[in-house]
Amino acid sequence: MKKFSKLLSIAVITVLTSIFICIPVFAGTEFVEWTLSEDGNTLSDGENTYEFYMTNFNYHTERVANTFQYQNRLIIDDTRYEVRSYEKGGHIVLLDDYFNPEKVYVTEQGKKVLDGFINGNNVKYLLWDEYYNAGDFDEDILSALQDDYAHTKESVSINVQELVTWQFHEITKHDELYFFTYTMGGIYKNPSTGKLFYIDYDSLGNQYFDAGGNFSYRKGYVDMLELDSDTTEYIQACLDKAETIQPVYSWEDSGIYYDEEKALSLTPVFYIGIIVLGFVFPLVFLVIGLVFPHVKKFGKPKYWYALSISAGLWIIVAVVFLVLLI
Repeated sequence: MKKFSKLLSIAVITVLTSIFICIPVFAGTEFVEWTLSEDGNTLSDGENTYEFYMTNFNYHTERVANTFQYQNRLIIDDTRYEVRSYEKGGHIVLLDDYFNPEKVYVTEQGKKVLDGFINGNNVKYLLWDEYYNAGDFDEDILSALQDDYAHTKESVSINVQELVTWQFHEITKHDELYFFTYTMGGIYKNPSTGKLFYIDYDSLGNQYFDAGGNFSYRKGYVDMLELDSDTTEYIQACLDKAETIQPVYSWEDSGIYYDEEKALSLTPVFYIGIIVLGFVFPLVFLVIGLVFPHVKKFGKPKYWYALSISAGLWIIVAVVFLVLLI
């Protein structure tokens, strides 16, 4: 019996220790190590070489394309930049820091993609119904709108503050990988008349935009182009075909793609497992460790008390783990 109680205590302590061992399970994973040349122009992940790409347009990412977040950051002048791309080993890499502009690095293939994006080659256009719903928009229709906006004498001038109450649909431009997004202009619907109007952002000066490059509704007037019936019908057809776009975000340290539906479906199973293994299972040993010392035939009580203490620690760790999760 003495040997049995010792073995039982050791088993409980071992399982308790394994909880801590499982936490850093990914510690041994090999993550990409980034190196940057002294002049800051060349970036390497050990296999691919990326060159700095100068950008001076108000693009944004993550709206359409998938995003892959690398684990290791890159330190430049005491600033820790996160490194991300559209996939692991992608041809375009972004260095991102909240307080500093993004830095873009590209392989030869990535350079061709961004050159095409800036020059209007191999690009895609989308019309957005809501922030996550979009449909393809014809490039010829957009070109006609831009031309009419620049040359028409029948534009309507309106206070930008009034536009806050109007229904708004963005027209965005994307590279062939759908990684970069650039807002070309907007379609506005008058809530009183139902008529549609177009504003070409590329034709406007900097005073029409805020510090983040977004169209500003703070003050001033802007010219709007009223759309004809054919264009209005086309716009409505595009909106009717709009589909939800759900970009996927993944991390190098897990390799698990975020899927809210799957995550929610596994949540009950996860918590049931914690309750059974963290509370029910050790509770049995806690009770045994407290009861058996008072039964003479089971031997010396100190071994059973050690068992109950181990089980109690097990439950405490489970409580702490649950609190951290919540």
